[in-house]
Amino acid sequence: MVVSEECARLIGSINAGIEMVDKLGATGSGDQQFEQSASALEAIARAIESSVYRTPDLQRLAGFYVGVAKAQSILVREIGAALDKGDEAALTKAEGKLQALGNIEDTVVSELNLRCRGIGAETPSTPAPPVVSGPR
Repeated sequence: MVVSEECARLIGSINAGIEMVDKLGATGSGDQQFEQSASALEAIARAIESSVYRTPDLQRLAGFYVGVAKAQSILVREIGAALDKGDEAALTKAEGKLQALGNIEDTVVSELNLRCRGIGAETPSTPAPPVVSGPR
């Protein structure tokens, strides 16, 4: 079945990416840790973007997840830069945005899990991730 194969592929990409980010966060230090985590998030986005999903719901959810991962990579770098500069205001702002993106990520993953189990056919659409600009 196409949907189950696509579900397995998308969920596998997300899980592998999250594991990579967690591992890098635990082993890196300082600027290197933030850059490695941001690069890992970008790699997750690229891996998901490179896959073709024929199921419209999975296309939509994959797109949302890619947007979240890309925005998270920007914010992780902003957090690293704010820490380097000792800029508490920028740090607080970036951390708040990252937390909001984490909530959106949780919503996307929850809907993905429901859709892939076949019980989420009538769940509401996932909100679009907020647009996050790069460091200024």
